[in-house]
Amino acid sequence: MPHTSSDTPPSALTPLARHPVIALGVLLAGALLGALLGLTAAPVYRAEARLSVGPASNSAYVISGYPLAVRDLAANYSRWVRNSSAVQPGWGVEGVSAVSASPIPDSGVIRIEAESRDPARAVAGAQAVATTLATLVGTEQDKNDPKLVYAEYEKLAPQVAAAQARVENAKTDAARRQARVQLAMVQLQRDAFGERYRRLFSDPQVVSRLQLIQPAVAVGDSRKAALARWLLVGVGAGAAAALVVTTLL
Repeated sequence: MPHTSSDTPPSALTPLARHPVIALGVLLAGALLGALLGLTAAPVYRAEARLSVGPASNSAYVISGYPLAVRDLAANYSRWVRNSSAVQPGWGVEGVSAVSASPIPDSGVIRIEAESRDPARAVAGAQAVATTLATLVGTEQDKNDPKLVYAEYEKLAPQVAAAQARVENAKTDAARRQARVQLAMVQLQRDAFGERYRRLFSDPQVVSRLQLIQPAVAVGDSRKAALARWLLVGVGAGAAAALVVTTLL
């Protein structure tokens, strides 16, 4: 008959049970070393600025669906910042290691965040990104401002009158044909601005602005997170070392 034994092999944790003091000391040493590494690690400071998506005129508030459109714009602008800051220079300041943007849920507010080893640079970076975004959005939205479009329409009116006068005063058929071509081109530009003005004037929702509602301020750093991370690493390394030492003993 095969030989059977009731003896069970020793557990891998048996050395720890035989030398608990040594195991605890090695574990505490690992935790202490991890805590020291976490305390001495250079912190990363984080700063935050906030922008709000708002209409260029109060009449946009009465348009059905405008609150939902504002939330969509906030999400789109946030993606714009994340994509542009990664591939285009000029969105932040030197020394900023990371830039991010995210919309606050169920609102038209955009949170701009910047990280740096220097707290002042983090604040300056968040402010620079917020200012750049607001300026770019304002520049793009100026193209859809009814007042500015109408101003362009008014600028072309004298040019149309001058072109008509050249047609009437042309002395030759060739000069008259050239003057008519110039008149047609200017009239086309004027009519395009006029049609655009009529469309924008009847739909104020197309014009929105970004307003800085919270200048950049420091909101925290990575010291607590680094301490917790290195402490966890130290405890893990100390546990492994304790097992190795007690096994050798």
